[in-house]
Amino acid sequence: MPSTLKKLYELPPKLLVRKIKRRLLGRARDLYDLEDVIESPKYMRPQRVFDFMNRYQILLKKRAGWKEFVFEGADVLELGSGPMLGWGPLAIFLGSRRYTCIEPFYNHAIIESDAVRKNFFLPLFKDLSAIFGERYESFDEFMRAVVEKSEIFRCEFEAAPCAGPYQISLSNSTLEHVSDLEGSLKKLKAISAPAGRFLHLVDFGNHRSTINPFDGIYSATPDEYFKRHGRHINLHRAPDMLRLFRQAGFFAEAVPYYHYREFYSGVINPYWSQRYSQDELFLKTAIICDAC
Repeated sequence: MPSTLKKLYELPPKLLVRKIKRRLLGRARDLYDLEDVIESPKYMRPQRVFDFMNRYQILLKKRAGWKEFVFEGADVLELGSGPMLGWGPLAIFLGSRRYTCIEPFYNHAIIESDAVRKNFFLPLFKDLSAIFGERYESFDEFMRAVVEKSEIFRCEFEAAPCAGPYQISLSNSTLEHVSDLEGSLKKLKAISAPAGRFLHLVDFGNHRSTINPFDGIYSATPDEYFKRHGRHINLHRAPDMLRLFRQAGFFAEAVPYYHYREFYSGVINPYWSQRYSQDELFLKTAIICDAC
């Protein structure tokens, strides 16, 4: 069974019906759907907010000189926050002055939902309170802070009127989807504080349900891939990402997370083999961050 059909087959019936209905109504790229989010194990896992940041910083601490982010009093910018404001609740809990997120598909009804507040934000609040101490007297006070300190732009980054300067900028599997990455990084640099910190996790896979995450990419040239699958990813590899960051003026480095060579059986087009090493080709995820 093709991977796309298998994925659809495995969806709960109610979710499958909603997805088909949105497709028929031309709403496949509309706002995040409240019911979908509530039924999603991915989005409704309160621990994922701290989990991502903790894992990434554990990895970075292996390098000499890495210092954890200090959110207290900082203006924080996140690109591609997803339906739950991404790292915003964590940043605000830890004292961020302002959290700005860029999310074209943000749906305010999600954060206002009683079910989401009860089953996601309340356990998140309790988790953060246990880990960092009780910085808020009540859950209601915390939620007021999340709402009041969050600035949300429901558009692409290029069009967002971000004021800056931001002391911290973040993204989690977002930059690989930006078509004009060079222009976006120049804008990001322009609105970052002079000594701003940054952490951007980049996923270099195909973002499709395949046995190996690079299937279909390396057997074709970029133009051939785009014709077959569209431009949902920009196909920049880690050296390209790092070069564009540095050209934009960032003092950046790329820290490998993990490689994924297993189960790759396709040919590798000369376009790729002549430009990148095997390690560069099969680097699945990496963190682009401020260099020590």
